[in-house]
Amino acid sequence: MTGECFINNVDIWTTYGCSLSEGSYENLLLPASPKELTENKSPNNNGKDIIMPVSRKVDERDIQVTFDVSGTSRANYISNLNGLLSALSGAVALKVISLSTVYNLTVKSYVSLSASVGLTSCLLVVRFNEPNPANRTAL
Repeated sequence: MTGECFINNVDIWTTYGCSLSEGSYENLLLPASPKELTENKSPNNNGKDIIMPVSRKVDERDIQVTFDVSGTSRANYISNLNGLLSALSGAVALKVISLSTVYNLTVKSYVSLSASVGLTSCLLVVRFNEPNPANRTAL
């Protein structure tokens, strides 16, 4: 787990005791949708005219990522969770080594938090916005 995922160049496993959960990798790999084409539905013409650009651009996208946060005790878990939440404020550079990519994101919303019975771990679901998917950095 060490050295697998970084937020703003901080290893999330060694610093916050967390990792990306199942489904997160697939969500990150899903390609961004292309921007909608410009259309003209003139009443003087049948159908519609589509203005096709030379190079179709990608649109912004929302990505849902699940973090598995844990601690050695309740106090350690709470500290790890608060540290992760603090790291997610502002611009987020999410570097995923196994995907060889740095994603430039902002937090859109916190979807859910499912804590364990003993309050030593949780699954934190975060919805990010990727304003410009073409602005990723390959590793």
